[in-house]
Amino acid sequence: MPCWLGRCVSAVTKCMLIESFGFIPLFWLFQLLAFVSLIYTAVKHRK
Repeated sequence: MPCWLGRCVSAVTKCMLIESFGFIPLFWLFQLLAFVSLIYTAVKHRK
């Protein structure tokens, strides 16, 4: 395997790791946002 290819693979692996770790809090943030909007609409319709 050429040197540049090895460097490319390690860079892609690092990017994927960062993306997966950065994606988890973002996913929960969207879940929370959906939950809050659901409660908001329920409260609005109740009044």
